[in-house]
Amino acid sequence: SAPMARAAQVVRAADPGRPIAAEVWDGLLPFSRSLNMVGVHRWPLMSTLELPKYREWLEMRRNLANPDAYLWTWVQNHLPDWHARVLYDRGGDADFQEPVGPQAEQVQLLAYTALSAGVRGLGIWSDRWLADSHQGRDRLLMCALLNQELEMIEPLLVTAGDPQWISTSSPDVWAAVMQTSKGILVLPLWQGKGAQFVAGQAAVSKLSLTVPQVPQSMQCWEVTPGEVRGLKSERVPGGIKITIPEFGLATALVFTGDTQQIVRFQEMSRTRRQQAAQWTYDMALYELEKVVAIERQLEQQKHTLPDAAALIHDAQNRLQSAKKLWDSRLFSEAYREAQRALRPVRILMRAQWEAALKNLDSPVASPYAVSFFTLPRHWEFMEQVGNCV
Repeated sequence: SAPMARAAQVVRAADPGRPIAAEVWDGLLPFSRSLNMVGVHRWPLMSTLELPKYREWLEMRRNLANPDAYLWTWVQNHLPDWHARVLYDRGGDADFQEPVGPQAEQVQLLAYTALSAGVRGLGIWSDRWLADSHQGRDRLLMCALLNQELEMIEPLLVTAGDPQWISTSSPDVWAAVMQTSKGILVLPLWQGKGAQFVAGQAAVSKLSLTVPQVPQSMQCWEVTPGEVRGLKSERVPGGIKITIPEFGLATALVFTGDTQQIVRFQEMSRTRRQQAAQWTYDMALYELEKVVAIERQLEQQKHTLPDAAALIHDAQNRLQSAKKLWDSRLFSEAYREAQRALRPVRILMRAQWEAALKNLDSPVASPYAVSFFTLPRHWEFMEQVGNCV
């Protein structure tokens, strides 16, 4: 760390206003004394690292660094190069003509998982994997939506204290509670098993949670680019109980009594909801096209699900409904309906993935069973293995 400290001194002397950042693998405490921004990263997608464990890993790195350090991380939006070579016999710099992962929802889950661990800076690892050449338009749109969401809650994240992890009415959903100078920020997010492989439906109706240490004067608001809505609250032993009528993947809740803060949220949502609804619709449409292409391959291999056609039809109907709402300039409703369109798609993906795992001890036992998009290759691989016995 001594060479790093000397290099930092030289840079500060030449350009005092420039923050000094580096990515650190070990020795976080000594390095973080010389750095303004400390970076760490790990790729959990398509590995055995469950999202709760990934959060614990990030939190551990934050605790090992100087308490004043600004921690940032990369968000995985790609297949690691070695993995791409195993799965597709090509490197990550090559074009992909067939649908590939990760899912756009997994990018959102990783971003919110990092924020819930106390990470304050996020970077998207690879712009190449957001391009059409890498079947990445859905991930690109998710990144655009994430920027909208995080910009709205940025003033709270800047002054947020250490997160407190609380449970909810669903065992698969946990929430990070952060005290800030502008109120209390709560980030509920899906932490269900296997989400690093295939996210699944990741939605709950009437999700309830009890937030501790909330002053009487504060009201709870769900803050999204598509809509800002107040949530009913009830004082119970242990804090304030709130119920989210419709939860999916992740969201941001803000407890505040500041009228100006609420007006700011509403104005930001008003200027963003048309674009947010359009991006959510486009993302859902593109992801549905990818899933249908893979589902057709699975059906040709005789790996069908009884309700597959109904799930796809449900998604298509919801997308049509979202478009009608958008055309009627009901952008908040269109935003919500486009989000709902992806839920039957994720149910289908998860069911096909679980069917493929029945004869495996672990998803990583087959290199092609770690993603929905490689399941046709998985079944071909299993057939080859069976012929060798």
